[in-house]
Amino acid sequence: MQCNTKQIMTFRISELLMAIDVVFMRDVLGKREYNEVPLAAYGISGIVNLRGNIVTVLDIENIINANNQPHNRLYNIVFDLNSELFSLAVDEIGEFMDIKTNEIEPVPNSIDPSVTAVSSGVIYAKEKIFLLLDFEKSIKLLLQNIETGE
Repeated sequence: MQCNTKQIMTFRISELLMAIDVVFMRDVLGKREYNEVPLAAYGISGIVNLRGNIVTVLDIENIINANNQPHNRLYNIVFDLNSELFSLAVDEIGEFMDIKTNEIEPVPNSIDPSVTAVSSGVIYAKEKIFLLLDFEKSIKLLLQNIETGE
C-alpha cells in the first residue's frame, strides 16, 4: 500500500494547537497593522495591503465562536485560495513537518462541533495533538455566517 506524504506547518491560536497543509500558504509574516472593516462578518479582523494586494485578515477563533472579539495576534499566515489572498492571524508559529496521509485521523466526536466545522482531521506528532485546519471549510463557514447574518 502506497502512502502519500504532505507537508504541514503547526501553529497555535489561543489554546488550540493546529496545523495546515502548506499547499495553500504564500507567506508567514510578523504582526501587521490592519484596517478594520466596519460591520464586518464574524472572523474578519480587517484588511491589509501586502505588496499591492488587498488581503483579508481572518481570526479562526472568532469564526468558530461567531464573534469579533479583538485579539492581539503576533503572526500572520498568508494563504491563496482560488486566487484570493487571506491572512490567518495566529499567536505562535510552530514548525514544518512531513506527515503521512494515513496518519491523519478523523476528528473525534468529543471535539466541539464548531471546531470540527473548520477541521479535516487530527494529527498526533511530537507528543501533541494538532487539529488539521481545513482552510476551505473555514472560508465556507465564514461565508455561511455572513449569509445568516451572524
